[in-house]
Amino acid sequence: MSTRPLLTQREAAAACGVSRTTIRRRREAGELPGAVLDEDRGWLIPSRICSPRVSG
Repeated sequence: MSTRPLLTQREAAAACGVSRTTIRRRREAGELPGAVLDEDRGWLIPSRICSPRVSG
């Protein structure tokens, strides 16, 4: 997993071993606290979200 504090949805999906759709759905459901919308990079997801709960 990356040591960067915030990942793009694509990077978060790759780091967690799930699809971008899974990351997007969980973000939209409020299951990814700390996600922020960046004007240039889109949604940024905290790298700490890669846990068994997220990747399962």
